[in-house]
Amino acid sequence: MQVYKLFLKILRSQLGQVIMYICIFTGIINLISGQKVEEGETTYKAVAMDIAIVDNSSSVASKEFTKYVDKGNEIVELEAYDSETIQDELFNRTVSAVIVIPKDYENRLMSGDTKDLFKVYSIPGTFNSDIVSGIVDGYIGNLHTFLQSGMDMDTALSQAARINDIHAETTLLDNSTGQKGLMYYFFSYLAYVLICIVFVSAISILIVLNKETIRARMTCSSYKLSKISRETGLGLATIGVAICAVFSVEALITIGSDMFTVKGVLYIANMIIYMTISIALAFFIGQLVNKENLVSMIANIIGLGFSFLGGVFVPLEFMGEGIKKVAHFLPSFWYITACEDIDTYTASSDMNTILICFGIQLIFAVVFFTAGGVAIKAKQAR
Repeated sequence: MQVYKLFLKILRSQLGQVIMYICIFTGIINLISGQKVEEGETTYKAVAMDIAIVDNSSSVASKEFTKYVDKGNEIVELEAYDSETIQDELFNRTVSAVIVIPKDYENRLMSGDTKDLFKVYSIPGTFNSDIVSGIVDGYIGNLHTFLQSGMDMDTALSQAARINDIHAETTLLDNSTGQKGLMYYFFSYLAYVLICIVFVSAISILIVLNKETIRARMTCSSYKLSKISRETGLGLATIGVAICAVFSVEALITIGSDMFTVKGVLYIANMIIYMTISIALAFFIGQLVNKENLVSMIANIIGLGFSFLGGVFVPLEFMGEGIKKVAHFLPSFWYITACEDIDTYTASSDMNTILICFGIQLIFAVVFFTAGGVAIKAKQAR
């Protein structure tokens, strides 16, 4: 077991970088766990805006409109209402919008002339601008409908005000909060960390083992090539098992008893498969690189590339179709797709899509191991 012992000896010299990546990952997960959504909490929150209203009408109708806007928002006063001041306040985000009610507001309502009834000052194309437009258009549309149906002004104003108090009760059938859980974020961010840890440990060791002097000594010794390969493989497997064990324990500490559910088992299986891919890729690259100072750079380039294009750091739903097509050729895409399917998995869900993702990832692992073997054969031929 001389090769295996040498493997472990070199591995100990890389523990500093491995621990660094584990600490960074743990810090990120602790930040996320502090902000996670509690069970039963919804992710939707009403947006309260600061709105200034210039009431040139001072009528019953205009005062009712002001009350309507005030529900769920904050009515603010400006120092002045000239054009320059309004623009400054909007630019400085002191107010979200300024609504100017005309003098003949009530008369125009009675006559049905509701087109461009208000002057609304806001920053075009912004979220707040769209919300304010929706508030104004919705209220005036309802009020106009009530008046046209034959209601008097007081009744129409009362009915329009009541609409703001009507709320629909929504039940999520899958008991989902609409937001990814801590378990999802834990295992999705592992995609980056696993690549980096495996690369800085395994590739560095392979570079040492592939040095001409060490390779020549092994060749001259009584060690058979098959035995060297087996012990090298055992060393790579040791790295994989050790890292998976560390993160499995950390997942149990961070997430708790949920790790003993079907979801937890599927996440662990997905992690082990991706670890196999990481080792296979490190094995392949380790046959091509002969300088240790390049390892960290390669680890970060491949780790970040896989993470950004594969959906680790940028959610898949935010990616364009062209980028998604390219991402299909990356193992990280299938790892994250599996994570998303596992996150929404229930007892009645179909597991086939998850198993397909597992299978495709294993194909990547086979391809990388095969490529590494071909690289070794090419070296021996030279």
